[in-house]
Amino acid sequence: LFAGLFLPPLFGGVARADTPECGEWITQDIKLEANLYCNSEPLYDAIVIGADGITVDLNGYTIVGAGEQSGIYSGGFSNLTVKNGAITGFIHGILVGEGANIEIKQLTLANQGSDSILVIASSGVEIKDVQISLPNTEQGSDIVLVDVDGAMVKRVTTHGGFYGVLSIGDEGISRNCKVEDSVFADIEHVGIRIVHNDGAMLRNNRIFGRPECYSGIDVVGDGASTGIHILGNVITGCGWGIFEAPEYPSTRLKIQHNDVYKNIDGIFVLGLTDSELIGNRV
Repeated sequence: LFAGLFLPPLFGGVARADTPECGEWITQDIKLEANLYCNSEPLYDAIVIGADGITVDLNGYTIVGAGEQSGIYSGGFSNLTVKNGAITGFIHGILVGEGANIEIKQLTLANQGSDSILVIASSGVEIKDVQISLPNTEQGSDIVLVDVDGAMVKRVTTHGGFYGVLSIGDEGISRNCKVEDSVFADIEHVGIRIVHNDGAMLRNNRIFGRPECYSGIDVVGDGASTGIHILGNVITGCGWGIFEAPEYPSTRLKIQHNDVYKNIDGIFVLGLTDSELIGNRV
C-alpha cells in the first residue's frame, strides 16, 4: 500500500535558514518569515527534510498547496520537529517514514486530499496540540500510523476524517500507541482503530460520529493484539461504541469506565481471553 512513498524528492538543493523555496532540501533549522505558497506549477513537496536533527518552525505562518504532494516530507531522517503554524491543501499535510524521535506539535492542518498526518516505519513519535479539519472524509484520515513503535497522540482536535486515528501493524506489530485527551468529531467510519498492536492506551478521548459511523473505538486483534487499555472515553453517534472484531480475538483487553451512549450497540466483544470490562456506562 505504501510502496514508493519514500523515493528521493523531485527537486534537490539546500535551503537557507529562513523561508525556503518550494521543494528545496532542508539541511539546517528553519524559521519561516512569511507564508510559503506551493500551489503553482511545478508542484513539489513544500519542505523536504534532508538531514537528521532538523526543526521546522512555521512561526505562525501557513504552507499552502494545490492538492498535490506533501506539505512536510521526511524519508529516512530522525530527530525532526515540526511546529507552530498551519499546513493546507496538499495530498498529505505531513508525511514521515523510517525515522525516530519525531515531534509534531502546535499545528493546524486543513483540507488535505488524503491523510493529514501519515507516519510509517518510525519510532518515538509525538503528535500533540494539533487541530485537523478534513471534510473530504471518503479519501483520507486525520492521523495514520503504520508500523510505529511508541506513538503519543495527545490534545488533538479533529473535524471530519474517515478515521480519527488509525494505528496499524502492517509489516510487523505496532507497539505502545497512546491516544489521550483528544476530540474526534464528525467521524465518517471509526474514531480510533487499533490493528495488530501491542500495549495501546486509549484514554480520556471524546468521539462523535456521523450517521454513517461504523464504531467509536475498534480493535482488530489479527492474532497479535495484546495489552490494549480503553479507559475513560466518551463515545456517541456510531454503530458500535466499542467493537472488538471476533474474527481476530485479542488478549488482555481492558475496557474500563467509558461512557458509551446513543450508539446502535454499546460494547461488542467476542472471543476475548484474559480480559476485563469494568465500570462502563452504556
